[in-house]
Amino acid sequence: MIISSKQIGEVLKVQNDMRAKEQEQNSLPNSPLRGKDEVTLSSRAAEVSRVRNYLIKEVPDVRSERVQEISQALERGEYRVSSADVADKMIGRLLADRLK
Repeated sequence: MIISSKQIGEVLKVQNDMRAKEQEQNSLPNSPLRGKDEVTLSSRAAEVSRVRNYLIKEVPDVRSERVQEISQALERGEYRVSSADVADKMIGRLLADRLK
């Protein structure tokens, strides 16, 4: 997974907004917003959560067979990276950042 600086900035902005709202709520005496927190998930959200948790547990972060292939190619001096592929990935990441 690639995390861009734009994505990090967006997460930090959301966190700052949440902190500001929390501070505002805590500063109001007897605020109706204070009290018990409650979250209700739709069945679809619960399903997505289950699938996500399964994937996190079952899918490895590193594809060992791919790492081994590349390592062997490096040792043999046969590993080549296409500059066009690198450029495609860079442009794709740039476009993905701009869409968000």
